Amino acid sequence: MRKLLLLLWLFSITWLLGGCGQVAAPSNPALTPSTVQADAQPTPSLPAPAPDTGIVVGSAIWQGSQSQAVSEIDLYLAEVSEVEEGGMALARLDPGSSPKATLDETGYFIFVDVAPGTYALVAAISPADSALVPDPETAAELTIVVVAGEVVDLGTIYVPKLY
Repeated sequence: MRKLLLLLWLFSITWLLGGCGQVAAPSNPALTPSTVQADAQPTPSLPAPAPDTGIVVGSAIWQGSQSQAVSEIDLYLAEVSEVEEGGMALARLDPGSSPKATLDETGYFIFVDVAPGTYALVAAISPADSALVPDPETAAELTIVVVAGEVVDLGTIYVPKLY
């Protein structure tokens, strides 16, 4: 809980100042294209990923709901970097430059032209109303590995209530 509060506070400050912030990072093993595609839900047709970037897709419903689609929030990919081997990792989120997706009325989202790397998924309505999205299987923060030329299909994610 303390980690999430720190994340929200830092994200709020970053958003308000329009600069870059660092927040506590996900602690679970990263999802990769090969680990998530087996559980992925069918999605609308996708553009082909560029050879030097990847695509992240999925659909979102509210946590605790079986079918209520999320559509009134934005999702961000916060870049994750390890401070030192075995140490705490940090996720860098800059609302002005971090990859952003807006959900449609069914909860479907797509991030295109995402640079290869490791990311945490952040749901946000405003700086005060934001949270890391948990992994539906482990409840730890969701971590995504984007590989150039590949699509990462997250299937259905469960977004914590933000308000």
